[in-house]
Amino acid sequence: MTSAAPPIDRVIDGDDGVRLRLLEWRPHDDVGPERRWLCVHGLASNAWLWSGVADHLRERGHHVVAVDQRGHGRSSRPDPPDRAAYTTPVAADELTTVLDRLGWHAARLVGQSWGGNVVVEAGRRHPERVLGVTAVDGGTIELADRFPRWEDCEAALRPPPLAGRPLTEIEHWLAESAGDWPEAGRVATLENFERFADGTIAPHLVLEDHLAVLHGLWSHDPWPAIDRAPVPMQFLMASSGDDDIGRTRLERRLAEATLRAGSSRRVRWFLDGHHDLHAQQPQAIGQALLAST
Repeated sequence: MTSAAPPIDRVIDGDDGVRLRLLEWRPHDDVGPERRWLCVHGLASNAWLWSGVADHLRERGHHVVAVDQRGHGRSSRPDPPDRAAYTTPVAADELTTVLDRLGWHAARLVGQSWGGNVVVEAGRRHPERVLGVTAVDGGTIELADRFPRWEDCEAALRPPPLAGRPLTEIEHWLAESAGDWPEAGRVATLENFERFADGTIAPHLVLEDHLAVLHGLWSHDPWPAIDRAPVPMQFLMASSGDDDIGRTRLERRLAEATLRAGSSRRVRWFLDGHHDLHAQQPQAIGQALLAST
């Protein structure tokens, strides 16, 4: 995968013996913490999905790093790869390790979907390292509210069997389901898969780990962090445009959280937006991030 100015692609030591792959978009000049961004992908995704947003920010003098979370993309699996290694608090704590390896005392955190819950939790657990949190169609996910029993959650959200399918089938699916995305977003999605000489693919995130992350998300309640973390938060949310009740409910809860936390909680709606807003509308998301600084 290439862009006009490709990011630096490197690997660092994470926690528990995990090796984490980073993509780094450096500006021409060194910048302070207020212009540093650490971007976190969602479940079964990868760091390349942030490339459009990162290019937008770097062109405006910001320093951006995106991480393949443990077990995802080109990062390694924990040993043992059990549920305890894939909880949302563990993922949140590992972001501080990334900051340490970068030599950054603090930065702005951005996460999509499950990654949104991760950065929200990081804002509660490590507020001294977090200048602000942005969740992209995530951060407020409460799977246990929808599925009180884990078995029901697993049955409903278990991923389809993709290993062994032809790459051409995945490319065709992307052309149909993400036809309004920039090409870079569709190409980045293909980085979720290992590709073989016979033309087939397999997800980098193996099923066992996928279900462990899903269980960690199901177990996580983001609202204590949203209510208490002393850092500003914004939520960039996709919406079908016809869920007035759901939007009003979230807006009310965030307004109440602003009063409790003593720090701003803002929401912006992207009507007819895709769950992967950062890949579908990278410039709009980039602009929203700059507006939050």
